[in-house]
Amino acid sequence: MRRPTDLPPDVRHLLAVGDDLVRRRDLLALGVPRSTLTRLVRQESLVSLANGVYTDPATVAALGPWPLLRLRTRALLMVSPPNTYAADWSAVVVHDLPTPGEPPAVPSVLRPRSCRSGSNRTINGRTRFAAVPDTWLGDHHGVASVQPAFAAAFLRARSSSPCPRWATISLPVIGCFMWNASSLCVGHSQWSSISASGPLGSSG
Repeated sequence: MRRPTDLPPDVRHLLAVGDDLVRRRDLLALGVPRSTLTRLVRQESLVSLANGVYTDPATVAALGPWPLLRLRTRALLMVSPPNTYAADWSAVVVHDLPTPGEPPAVPSVLRPRSCRSGSNRTINGRTRFAAVPDTWLGDHHGVASVQPAFAAAFLRARSSSPCPRWATISLPVIGCFMWNASSLCVGHSQWSSISASGPLGSSG
């Protein structure tokens, strides 16, 4: 396995610009020959995190399981259509909420739609489809995600406590709105209604 410093300079530059992620189309547009890109992937000098999105192996080796899920979530968002948002455990890690146990096997995103709900899963991750108001959607440090209150509501649903104490103290700090414990419980009820088609469990 080659060291990341052995990557061609133009590839290293795009990885730096992309905060450890680079798209195949951007490499080709920069003039990296398709044969070179194929060779780098075959030699594991570049690691595929989603279809056509790569990072270097040193980055993967340096990240723990949850930070790696965040990186894989960003990669999935990069190959997803516009108006796609991190959801479920991916939203939890994007918003830097508590992450107990092991992460799921794949990242999860939400695509709002006006018709029926549903979900599908590919090698890249799970995509949920649901009708949700725009006020539930936003971004965190440039990563599209459901609002922190709903990430926290998802996490609360995996807690043994009906409304854990951390929920009452963290949401006023991390949210765009001043959520309290009772509004969080209402939010969780609404969020559960769109997750019925296939909510993720604590892993896998």
